[in-house]
Amino acid sequence: GECGKGFRQRGSLNVHQKKNTGERPYECSQCGKRFLTKKKLLEHQQIHSEK
Repeated sequence: GECGKGFRQRGSLNVHQKKNTGERPYECSQCGKRFLTKKKLLEHQQIHSEK
């Protein structure tokens, strides 16, 4: 699929976005979620450390 194509189902858009990970270089080692900035990643990691 090319970028810029319309996606009818929300699920296929999510799958497509996961392939373009270059814009979110910070990955959570706990769950694999990616973030645009290190600040966002650190904020997210607080969720895991609260357990």
